[in-house]
Amino acid sequence: MTAPHQPSTGGPPAPRDVWSLLTAQFIPPSFWTDSRPPLKATKEWAVSGEHLPPEDLSRHGSHAWAWVAIGLRAVALHADWVFERGSRTTAALMLLMVLNQVLPFPQLLHAAGDVAGWLQFT
Repeated sequence: MTAPHQPSTGGPPAPRDVWSLLTAQFIPPSFWTDSRPPLKATKEWAVSGEHLPPEDLSRHGSHAWAWVAIGLRAVALHADWVFERGSRTTAALMLLMVLNQVLPFPQLLHAAGDVAGWLQFT
C-alpha cells in the first residue's frame, strides 16, 4: 500500500494536490467496514480549528456550523439506529401510526399554513 500524497507547501497547488484534496473531502468512507465518528468528534474538530487559518472570522462560522451539523447528524444517527433492527423499525412505525390517529396532524398542518401565509406580508 502506498503512502497518501502529501500536498506541497507554498505556491499554487499542483493538479495532483487539488485532486487529492477533493477526493479526501468528497468521497465517503466505506460504510460497510468503517464506523462513523461520535458527535463529540464533530465539535472537537470545529473547536480545534486545524482546518482554518489562525485568528480568522471563519472560526466562528465553523463553531456555529458544528452545532447545526451535530443536530443533523444526531437525527440521522437516531434514524440509523432505528433502522438497524427490524424490531425497532416495527415499533417506530407502530408509534407513528398511533400518533397519526391521536394527534390532529391535518389541523396542525393547516394552522402552520395559515401562519406561513400571515408571515408573507404581501
